[in-house]
Amino acid sequence: MLSQTKISLEHPAFGEAATMVEHTLQLPAHDDVRLHENELHVWRADLDRIAEPLEQLSQSLSAEEQNRANSYRFTRDRRRFVVRRALLRQLLARYAACEPDQVVLGVGQYAKPRLVHPNRVPALEFNVSHTGGVAVFALTLGRAVGIDVESHCPREYLQIAERFYTPQELRRLTSAPGSARRDLFLRLWTCKEAALKALGAGLSIPLSAVEVSPPAVAPVVKIAEANGRWQRVQCLPLSSAADGTCTTVAVLATTVR
Repeated sequence: MLSQTKISLEHPAFGEAATMVEHTLQLPAHDDVRLHENELHVWRADLDRIAEPLEQLSQSLSAEEQNRANSYRFTRDRRRFVVRRALLRQLLARYAACEPDQVVLGVGQYAKPRLVHPNRVPALEFNVSHTGGVAVFALTLGRAVGIDVESHCPREYLQIAERFYTPQELRRLTSAPGSARRDLFLRLWTCKEAALKALGAGLSIPLSAVEVSPPAVAPVVKIAEANGRWQRVQCLPLSSAADGTCTTVAVLATTVR
């Protein structure tokens, strides 16, 4: 079972009108899915509830992906990897109206995954994140996108925040009530990660150079650039799931001074 969130990128608040519907993704799947240029689609999957045999799931994977799967020591980790990649190929195939084994994936300068084939205009952009048995997939047309999901707040989260958060973020975190502090840590962390993934910068930009605006429906993340400008990335925190995971999706906007 996959849960899908459809978000209008034209809405002034970027996501106030988001709707959640449930879908079942059958493997293999042949019907396509419509994605408009002003939409952002987010899919969430419970990897451990996909019952298809590993051999069947592996059929659409590339040789490189199968080699990566075989490198996992533990069966559970290997299966989760195969399911995650098979679901990604199924989703991309449905949006691009092709077969999963026809999907060709590549990477950008900082190893951000991208769709090489089928090539379309505007480009089908996507990003993936996972934690444990949960995977999330974000897709747009012509807008760079990033997504991050986290399920565990480390015990030493305040020490981590002192290293990777800006002074403003750290003040917000330490002034939050004790019961809400861990949730805020994860929300800020996923905003930063999703923004950097949307930018496709990898680890070339430190998390301490990424600042999340105060809480809002759609917080803005500012990323300091070497030329003195700030890269502006629009984020949308999604509702926390019943399993405790925290997810944020980010869409690249324009460079502003």
